[in-house]
Order: sequence, then C-alpha cells, then structure tokens
Amino acid sequence: MDRGFPASGRTSLLLTRKILVGVDDGETVEIRCAGGPGPRAIRRAHLISRETAFAQEVVDREWKRDGSDWIGEWHTHTVGRPLPSNLDRRTYEGIVTAADLEFQRFFSLILRANDESWEDLDIVLWEIDRQGIRPRSLLVVNVE
Repeated sequence: MDRGFPASGRTSLLLTRKILVGVDDGETVEIRCAGGPGPRAIRRAHLISRETAFAQEVVDREWKRDGSDWIGEWHTHTVGRPLPSNLDRRTYEGIVTAADLEFQRFFSLILRANDESWEDLDIVLWEIDRQGIRPRSLLVVNVE
C-alpha cells in the first residue's frame, strides 16, 4: 500500500483524489496514512476521481490497525498555488453536508511540487466545515 505522498521523480499532469486516514479528536487532527488513488481511479488533467472500493479497503485496513478513519483527501497541483479549486470546494461542501457521512469537519491536503524531484513542496492543509473553508497549520512529525 502507498502510505505516503509522491516519490521523487514522479510528476504528472494527471490528477487523482486520494484519501487521508487518521484521527480527529475535535481539536487536533493526526494524519496517519495518505492512501493512493487505486488502480481503477480516473486520471485526467482537470478531473479528480478516486476509486471508492480501493479507498474503503485502505480505511478498513487502517481502522483494524490503529483505529484510524477517513478524515479527508489529498491531491497534487502541478501548476499554480495549492488552493482548492471551485470543483474542490463544491466536493468538500457536499461531503460535510451529507447527513449519512456525519462529518463535523473534513480536511484537504494540497501539495504542489516546485521542481520535478518532488523534494521542494508547497503543502497546505485545508479545514472544511459547514461555516466554510480555511487553511490550517501543519506540523510534520514523522515521514516514513
């Protein structure tokens, strides 16, 4: 399983939406796993679609391992700034307002590479709730 972010040298104009798995106690969120897109994910330049069955397998595995659950999604931007697009915003608003999902808040991590090695990144964590979307501080404490 891909437990992390893009490896050095992997760049593409094709985007996919991937899940973030971890814990959210209402004050602090801990991202424990950044899932991959899945083998059947749709990859296009301006369309992001994750493979739902693969994402569920990742969540189920992490839940059994340490109690982690789906807390958000991540994706890369190949150009521009790491800001949510209008499509991102509509998607996130739909997630936090869906009664069956019961999210109090949802997180989006957007990464943008400043070079082809993926060693120099701009990373922004966004918090989404029913009041809106806002950037949050991010502290990286362990990268495997």
